[in-house]
Amino acid sequence: MLVPTRADSGGRMAATAVRFDSHCLSLPLAGVRDASDVALAIPSRVGFLTVIVDPIGQGQKALATGRKGATVVRQTPGAELVDLFGRMHLAVEGIGGVSLGVARIDAASGRVEFASVGRVYGAVVGTKGLRLLTPEPGVVGIGLIKTPMVSAVPWAAGDLLILAADGVVDAWDLAKVRGGFEDGFEEIARRIGGYSARMPEEASLVLARERH
Repeated sequence: MLVPTRADSGGRMAATAVRFDSHCLSLPLAGVRDASDVALAIPSRVGFLTVIVDPIGQGQKALATGRKGATVVRQTPGAELVDLFGRMHLAVEGIGGVSLGVARIDAASGRVEFASVGRVYGAVVGTKGLRLLTPEPGVVGIGLIKTPMVSAVPWAAGDLLILAADGVVDAWDLAKVRGGFEDGFEEIARRIGGYSARMPEEASLVLARERH
């Protein structure tokens, strides 16, 4: 997946675009066929966008809400992060509410922007340590439109971005990732621990990093 180019040490833009690899996974509850959570990774002209939409509740209503939310993101991946929350609110209002977490990697400026309302967390793991990204309370699609603060943390080639909903966060162990953040995505997902030890919640996860 391609995103805008990275600046070199002299401030000039590199000749080739930055490539990203990603791993998106949403696991349903035991005995349920389809997960209502949606995990996405989408390149755009302004960066590499990762998203988790986590509908409130279970069943067909939650499934429909998650799919509606995914459509909003796919239609406007280049929107400002705060704008995605307004668009999501208008799309799911009257259908259901969601937790929404978004993180965009801007390799050109060397940073990750993050915003979240509800139960979606983020982390950037790399040679400089671990930076945890936490959500604001609330539900998107219920009550007033949410306009969360957008936080930014440094990003460098070799770093790993993790976006996870509460079904993973309830059990994740990021300390186990720090020593092996360059491992394969499936191994990292297993090591985080949310899939085998989570509470009775769906589990959603997005992993992303620059391709070597």
